[in-house]
Amino acid sequence: MTLQEQTVLILSPEGKDTNDGVSAPLATLSGALARLEKIHNEGKLRLPARIVLKEGVYRLAETLRLSTTFPLTIEGEAGKTVVIDGGMEPTDWKPVTVNGRKAWSAAVPRPVHQMYFQGKVLQRASFPKSGFYRAQDERAPWANLFSGSNRFTVENGSFDPTWYNPKGVEIKMIHKWIEEHLPVESFDAATQTLTSTHTSTFTIAKDDTEYRVENVREALLEPGEFYYDDLEKTVIVIPDADFETTSERPAIPLVGCFLQIVGARFLTLRNLHFRHGGAWRPACTLRYDMPGDFCNHAIDNDEGWSDENSPLPHAAAPQGAVQVPGLLFLYQSTDCDIQGCTVENSGWYGIEVSSGCRNIRLERNHLHHLGGGGVRIGGASVGKPAELQTSRVVVTDNHIHDCGLIYMSACGVAILHAYGNLVEHNHIHDLYYTGVSAGWIWGFRDSVARENRIGWNLIHDLGKGVLSDMGGIYLLGIQPGTRVYCNYIANIVRRYYGGWGIYTDEGSSHIVVENNICTDCSSEAYHQHYGRENTLRWNIFAFGNDGVLRLSRGNEHMNFYPGENFSNALASYNNVFVSAGKPFICSGSEQNLTIPTFISENGVFFNAEGDEPPLAAAGEWSCTLKEWQARGFDRTAYLADPGFTDLKNRDFSFGPDSLLAKLKFPQLDRAKVGVRPLEGE
Repeated sequence: MTLQEQTVLILSPEGKDTNDGVSAPLATLSGALARLEKIHNEGKLRLPARIVLKEGVYRLAETLRLSTTFPLTIEGEAGKTVVIDGGMEPTDWKPVTVNGRKAWSAAVPRPVHQMYFQGKVLQRASFPKSGFYRAQDERAPWANLFSGSNRFTVENGSFDPTWYNPKGVEIKMIHKWIEEHLPVESFDAATQTLTSTHTSTFTIAKDDTEYRVENVREALLEPGEFYYDDLEKTVIVIPDADFETTSERPAIPLVGCFLQIVGARFLTLRNLHFRHGGAWRPACTLRYDMPGDFCNHAIDNDEGWSDENSPLPHAAAPQGAVQVPGLLFLYQSTDCDIQGCTVENSGWYGIEVSSGCRNIRLERNHLHHLGGGGVRIGGASVGKPAELQTSRVVVTDNHIHDCGLIYMSACGVAILHAYGNLVEHNHIHDLYYTGVSAGWIWGFRDSVARENRIGWNLIHDLGKGVLSDMGGIYLLGIQPGTRVYCNYIANIVRRYYGGWGIYTDEGSSHIVVENNICTDCSSEAYHQHYGRENTLRWNIFAFGNDGVLRLSRGNEHMNFYPGENFSNALASYNNVFVSAGKPFICSGSEQNLTIPTFISENGVFFNAEGDEPPLAAAGEWSCTLKEWQARGFDRTAYLADPGFTDLKNRDFSFGPDSLLAKLKFPQLDRAKVGVRPLEGE
């Protein structure tokens, strides 16, 4: 079939929805979809159908729903920038003076949590200007992790009840591996106790709880900051000098989702640029909080953190900012592609593949400067209807960066209850939490997650010293068939603990980790909390600040089934361990480093700098290589230079005369990691 025989509708920002889209362009996507539906009902639709958007900006005043079941491509004009903008730009800006600074004010009738100007993210006016304050409550933070509270004792001087509108202030609390958003209800100056309208998810304790005070009028001091006055219903901005020399004005998101793709088949989105969405704060309920949207479906979480059983709303989900939906949202859809699209300057996850989706491709998209993470994948959990399970989502060659700007615990790619997914050749960097996360069941309970493949990804510069307990790649729960391979992971920086390259957390089981490079992590390059029968082989683990590999807990966990319990937690074969004076292998207990709980064979151990470290250590106990071999480990081991090309500059390649070449170690081609160039580039 030639292009002339297809149904092709053309859109232009100068078009009109009274046009036919053929002889004269239409103006809006909703108009084009209505036109297609009319042609379809008349029996005149020639497939595959296309909607082509000419260059320009298309304003989207409300979420658009797509439910087509015939082959349809919606694409931007080739080689042009086609913007779908879900924001509003106030026009009634007036000069004002705030805190002795020249500023601009405009009326906005609803709360503003995010603003953008000339493609840049503006910052909420906050104290302190750098770093965090510390809660002063003397509680044991791990005694009862989920003993959250709606009140805490502030650091002296961090909250002033004489501020303009203290009830318009919000506390952003840094709490282990999540951030919490606590709107202010009241403040007792005598006891320095702040009370919120929400309850924290985790115990507030001086040892590990810090916070910022956001949306403070008195903090509006520097260019690039804004403040929302919910008493006057105005937003105030201190812009840079460009504000007075350009007609462009700051943008405020107006819509939540851009597109909800529901029950669709054979839909392709290509070369579209989405910006200024995710307008409001989703609540931590079992259902998405989407005012005016049609689809408040269950998130499918069995962990009991929902607001539905709480007298007060929760300030955060327990991990991964999973209360935050996707700006491009797919539900019960199959055989759909999103290719070459950009999602930027918005408040939520970029793309979500939700319940009941199968055979979805997310390819060569650019997801950046987002309040949430990049991609969120998840459907029904064990025991829920099979038709709501999600599987076979392909996430390849995407660039995901500068995410978690509001919800700091969001992931680059998060796979929850889903199986058979492929995450390859992505470039993920500059987030505050995990790069790729897979699994959503803590411990050894039944899980939907299995056969997920995570490979050839370039993941770096995560954590930034703000959150704790994260990994470049994070695995959770039983996942038979899951494979992590050929990834390059670097610069994972924790706050208090837990900056790991690859992290098999609670109950991770039956996972193969092979031919990865993990380097420069502020804890260890690899860490297993507890799990069973996981295999490490042909990896290079290098330069952990606390050690190189850690097995925190062994096989002491309860056996839920008849017969003998499992015996092996972790097996390491043919791995390279590079240290800078830190132990190569660590554990929380010497008992964990015994056979068969831990198996290690054919390791290559090299200390690149500093004093020669113990080969293994647990608490006060440590051992040398000979003592390690006497325990039955690494009977064929090499305490020698692997022969890397340029270890100082983290070039882990090696030549034909190196030890690794002689050992036939499979060399990872660093040039093939990350986003692949298009043919001809």
